[in-house]
Amino acid sequence: MSTAFGRALRFAREQRAMSQSKLALAAGFDHSYVSRLESGSRQPTRDSVLTLSQVLKLDAGEEEELLHAAGFISVNELSARRHMDVVQQLMTRAIADPVFAEAALKLTEEAA
Repeated sequence: MSTAFGRALRFAREQRAMSQSKLALAAGFDHSYVSRLESGSRQPTRDSVLTLSQVLKLDAGEEEELLHAAGFISVNELSARRHMDVVQQLMTRAIADPVFAEAALKLTEEAA
């Protein structure tokens, strides 16, 4: 089995100075399950990745990285999600600021 998820989980857990036991308890998992996830001998379910992400208080980007490491999000989907965040920010600004919207439209027309 791949250990990419295990390495990513261990990194996130250690960054938060949390033991495997504390993480397992907070997530409602057995300690051995978390240990096996980190060693790569067990593959997580999508729900368990989301639970661990919530317990570790990962931000959206970190959660997506963990989902990707577990095989639930492809590289293309991960890239598209990152671009969508930028597009949403630009749209929000354009709606709030018509001058910005005009300038952005002009730039896209020049680039085309």
